Amino acid sequence: MKFSWFILFCLFCGHFSIWAEEDIQPDHLTPEQTEFFEAKVRPILAEHCYDCHSNQAKKLKGKLFLDSKWGWATGGVGGPAIIPGDLVESMVIDAVKHTEELVDAMPPKYKIEDEEIAILEKWVLMGAPDPRPKVKPKDGLVEKFDLQKRFQEHWSWRPVKNPPPPQTELKDWGTSPIDQFVLSKIQAAGLQPAEPADDRTWIRRIYFDLIGLPPSPSEISEALQISRTVLIDKLLNSPRFGEKWARHWMDLMRYADTYGHEFDFAIKNAHEYRDYLIRAFN
Repeated sequence: MKFSWFILFCLFCGHFSIWAEEDIQPDHLTPEQTEFFEAKVRPILAEHCYDCHSNQAKKLKGKLFLDSKWGWATGGVGGPAIIPGDLVESMVIDAVKHTEELVDAMPPKYKIEDEEIAILEKWVLMGAPDPRPKVKPKDGLVEKFDLQKRFQEHWSWRPVKNPPPPQTELKDWGTSPIDQFVLSKIQAAGLQPAEPADDRTWIRRIYFDLIGLPPSPSEISEALQISRTVLIDKLLNSPRFGEKWARHWMDLMRYADTYGHEFDFAIKNAHEYRDYLIRAFN
């Protein structure tokens, strides 16, 4: 897998370099390796990659430098861009081949020639010999991770406040102080709140909200005989609640039962994760 769990953890935390800089040094090449790199590999990288992935880029993309061994070995937001000797795990190869996997196509607006791709593949299989020294990034090119600033700016670390509800013209509108915040935004936009929904409309809405299904005529008749609180509790206790809300989580996590390629191979035991999510929400 191109993203190990450790790399995913680093991405989540906002840290993108997990190798010590001093551990990655330029290679001492043989004359044959030097000639191959300088005559064939460097021109490809310079022509197709440096505009976005070098110290000369106006805006560095993906925090990835490809103008030194240090750059591609340290990698960007997805970890090392090249794994010497391994075409499958080298994300640069996936990128230039425009394969539909975890890696974005690079360059994004066109695909380089097959002959150039073959040269890059040969270079990787050779062990990716690279004599280029690390280039010190220009000021401002790489955004530095400021933990203190993140604490100050992110809403989840800000102190909890209890502001008073805004004053609105419709004093009796709504059933809680939160409604006054909603009403103030409605009025600021020059709008008026809609009339309260009748019981049948409200029942239909709460069914769609909580379990994603419309109520049957008999369910509507039953719901009209009980309080709204009792109906909400009933729907929250329905197995359909977990099925409806787990679906949104699975969409975010790109859940699938198959790999989605042309052969559409099934992912073994994928349904167990789906069932776990449903149980968790319920």
